[in-house]
Amino acid sequence: MLKVLTKKSALDYISEKTKGAKKSGQKSKVEEAKEIMETLIVSHVPCSKENFFPKARYLALMIRRIVEAKHDPSKLDDRDYYGNKRLELAGALISLLFQDLFKKFTFDLEKDIERNLPKQRRREEFDAISCIRQDALTMGLENAIATGNWSLKRFKMER
Repeated sequence: MLKVLTKKSALDYISEKTKGAKKSGQKSKVEEAKEIMETLIVSHVPCSKENFFPKARYLALMIRRIVEAKHDPSKLDDRDYYGNKRLELAGALISLLFQDLFKKFTFDLEKDIERNLPKQRRREEFDAISCIRQDALTMGLENAIATGNWSLKRFKMER
């Protein structure tokens, strides 16, 4: 048994196990241990200076799941299993892409009409077909299928 029961003894233990020696002008071993705890250990869990409670809670949760899975195999969770992945089928992606492109198309058409139709001539007959970009939808769909970049601005989705 290691007899690591206090915060100070834990930091001393970690500082003994870390690489890198104290050099003049650099941090002490305990400061290095604190930095390692903040940045490297469970790095995706944020913590403020000297408050490691969120990381400790997350580690305790992971240990609890391991112990539960050891005693009850039905608690096992394989996140890499293909059945656990959320899939978006091609039809749904094309539908979303078409909606996004059509909305952009109508917005651009409205903007072009407003620009090309001065207020004094609004009573005259106007040919809106001259403002339509006929390849806007086609080029957007072709580009997405050819490159595999499904960027939908309206949904803030990058696939």
